[in-house]
Amino acid sequence: MLEHSLDLFFICETWSHECETEIIRASLPKSYSFIQVPRSDDPTIFGGGVGIIYKNTFSSFKILSNFHNNNSFEVLACTFYLSNRSINTAVVYRPGHSGTDALFMHEFNEFMSAFTSLGNDFFICGDFNYWINNPDNKPHTLKFIEVLNDHSCVNSTPKPTHKAGNILDLVIHEVENKLIENIIVHPILSKYSDHSLITFNYKTPIKTQAQPRIIKFKNYKHKNVERIKNDITACFSSIDSNNNVDDLVLNFNTSLSHIHDQHFPTIEKTIRVNDSNPWFDASISKLRTERRKAERAWRRLGTEQSRLKFEEARASVVEKVNENKTEYFNNEIKNCNGNQKQLWNTINKFIGLPQQQLPSNTTSEDFNNYFIKKIADIRADLDSISYDYHYSDTFLNYDSQQVSCDFNQFRPLTEAEVLKLVNSQNKTSCPLDPFNITKLPEILPLLIPIFTKIINACFNLGVFPSTEKVALVRPLIKKSSLDKENLKNYRPVSNLTFLSKLIEKAMLNQLLPHFDSNKSISDFQSAYRKNHSTETALCQIFNYLILDIKNYKLVLLILLDLSAAFDTIDHDLLIKDLEESGIKGKALLLLISYIKKRFQKVSLEDSTSKNSELLYGVPQGSVLGPVLFSLYSSKLAKIMSAHGVQYHLYADDTQIYMPISDVLSSKEKITSIMSDIKLWMHERKLKLNEGKTEVILIKGSFNTNQDIQMDNFNFIDNCQSSESARNLGLIIDSKLSFRNHFNSVIKNCNYQLRRLSLISKYLDKTSATSLIHAFITSRVDYCNSLFVNLPNKDLARLQSILNRSARLIFNLAPFTSTSSYLYELHWLPVKARIEFKVCLLVYKSLNNNQPIYLLELLQKYVPQSNAVLRSADDPYLLVIPRLDNRSSLGMRAFSYAGPVLFNKLPINIKSSGTTETFKKLLKTHLFKKSYDSATKSISVEYKT
Repeated sequence: MLEHSLDLFFICETWSHECETEIIRASLPKSYSFIQVPRSDDPTIFGGGVGIIYKNTFSSFKILSNFHNNNSFEVLACTFYLSNRSINTAVVYRPGHSGTDALFMHEFNEFMSAFTSLGNDFFICGDFNYWINNPDNKPHTLKFIEVLNDHSCVNSTPKPTHKAGNILDLVIHEVENKLIENIIVHPILSKYSDHSLITFNYKTPIKTQAQPRIIKFKNYKHKNVERIKNDITACFSSIDSNNNVDDLVLNFNTSLSHIHDQHFPTIEKTIRVNDSNPWFDASISKLRTERRKAERAWRRLGTEQSRLKFEEARASVVEKVNENKTEYFNNEIKNCNGNQKQLWNTINKFIGLPQQQLPSNTTSEDFNNYFIKKIADIRADLDSISYDYHYSDTFLNYDSQQVSCDFNQFRPLTEAEVLKLVNSQNKTSCPLDPFNITKLPEILPLLIPIFTKIINACFNLGVFPSTEKVALVRPLIKKSSLDKENLKNYRPVSNLTFLSKLIEKAMLNQLLPHFDSNKSISDFQSAYRKNHSTETALCQIFNYLILDIKNYKLVLLILLDLSAAFDTIDHDLLIKDLEESGIKGKALLLLISYIKKRFQKVSLEDSTSKNSELLYGVPQGSVLGPVLFSLYSSKLAKIMSAHGVQYHLYADDTQIYMPISDVLSSKEKITSIMSDIKLWMHERKLKLNEGKTEVILIKGSFNTNQDIQMDNFNFIDNCQSSESARNLGLIIDSKLSFRNHFNSVIKNCNYQLRRLSLISKYLDKTSATSLIHAFITSRVDYCNSLFVNLPNKDLARLQSILNRSARLIFNLAPFTSTSSYLYELHWLPVKARIEFKVCLLVYKSLNNNQPIYLLELLQKYVPQSNAVLRSADDPYLLVIPRLDNRSSLGMRAFSYAGPVLFNKLPINIKSSGTTETFKKLLKTHLFKKSYDSATKSISVEYKT
């Protein structure tokens, strides 16, 4: 009953007596009730009792006792009421004794006459002990069918319901009644009955129940880690390196998959989404029984003592339910182990958020064909466009770059190096993996020797394993507000195997130093490079914008958008780029093997498409793909440099920004730049999506005469300038106020807080804090180094989110002062969090000499005379640029705020040997400054 989330459950031959009614009721889960016609105590009367278990989703019900006075069969008839209709139901049991057939036909005919007259919304279920599938071999069966026909009724049970192979159990309804559907006769699995369970759906206005579905899963709850380790050690101890990489990987995958399946066999189960509450157990059931007894005693006796006993019993149920919920929620959150995706899915399960809906009647093959055709169409469109000249014919023609050294061979790795790679890699799982990384992280150290052999075999032979070049693609809606029936609103999200990403990472760690030493990738490309991030990129962009705006200049910010950039890369052009960057020999062979002959297949819940070869592109969900794209698009930086404009790249996100002095001349310059970019992209098989390319005129808060001239002026054809746009996750507006961004962050955080508040009272402090970090503070802190020196009124909005978060963690009432609770949580106020981030970026830039573009904004202080100054005691001082009287804007630039804040730090913090030590000392320092330790209140300096 629970497995199928039944609203009504009809039982024949209960063998239950009247005295056992309350015992059955006490055994039921919450929200279910039980009524019955019990078995007679008279041994001369045949029959075994009938009953109905019903869910309390009905507004009320009524037992139709007038139908119960029969001698040849037992029946329990009831009317169940919904908000706008009623359903008449009956459960029948006819003992299989031929001597009562004549009486039964008479009584049942009378019953049908009266029962069917109640209305068309009815059905009858039960064991009639007639062979409906074989009427000629069972006496009176044809007569029974005739009775049904007389009342325009039919049986819809589709196949045998008894272990002997006959249809004995029936679902009877009016012929024209189309409300009954999806009748299922389940296999006989129970040792308590030789009859099948029959389930069906009855269309009613009540809340729709989830359809049953068969799922396949592996149970990891009772894993024997030591046995698994022993089996793996025994299996892989004898594996030797093979000259054929594919054979070596196939042997690895097959052996590990066999061990995995041996310990965790696939389980097939029929489930529904709306299963019973997982925290409900026998202890709650027992307390609920006691509560019901106490309530009945109170209603019967009406005394004060009985009322107090009932209230005590009711409080015990509530207390136990809360206790079980608390234990369940906290254990589920702790089991996520910081995995963001798993945590997100767990919270959605708690609050009942529906899963992403996919288009109706769309198969995995449809999605796969669409994604493949989309790229083919883009390539065809590009091929259909012709130019009179090539970019190589212009002044932008670049000779093949001169490399300082070639890269001919990947260096073999030691087991210690591979172990370090494994430990640094995200432990995410792919269905194509031979084992589940997230469930079995303990076995990874045992696989280091075989991982090492596979990686080194790839390096030595210049071959990437063909089995690891298959991507499992899942369609993801681009925005929740888009039409879910339109396939163009979905993007393909690729998932690759753990081994594939491990080999890629081993390759990447050796390729990046080579690319950096040969300047193969622009210094202003921040994607997938150590010490580079979206925040460092935005810091550099924002610093430039601030400095130009401060000098009364207007700046045009252009955000280029490419259509499926990663998926349209031409393989031959990419290979040529690799050769020009100095990649030779077996290293080049390995990269060619990685790029060519890749496949994808789309996976939905119920199906997986066939493999389709990818003739173009690099996998975006991979480790190497984005870096290869950066190399492929590296000459784009040279085009923009040749035109004398500032730019920044982050994978396929390109930002161009330039000051505007004169509208017409600026228009001509931008037209020239865009013309060259389009030409270059066309020859690189990249498509510029002009419809989604955004243009923002950055004006700051100053009024200039140019504002009027530039209203509604299009600098780029088909691209209307806008007041704000999202750039690398940050909403930038024309005044650089970030108010639109704050609006978005606060709206999102409030939504998440409302969601979390549904379960907050069941969470302990640790679990609640981890959820807040995952869903709230990560959003508040994103790129917050750009918020330095913003007005307090703006920062106060973010502080209010932290205050609400603290109230949720401690379950405080609204408007409760939170300073002492923030102090207990050891949370920095918003202003201090911003200072922390700015100082951290300065420290990393100075100590790692990266990123270059931030390091260039920082200048170490050098005394101009031989005089002994107090500053000589601090060798870490930075030069603070001078500001004019419009300092309020200039103070927000990283080149100004960074040195100011960093210079204020004590020397022992600035001289920290490692980043982790610096972060620890810095937080302690800022925490002491932010709070008054005596009152635990936020200090005046950091109040907003």
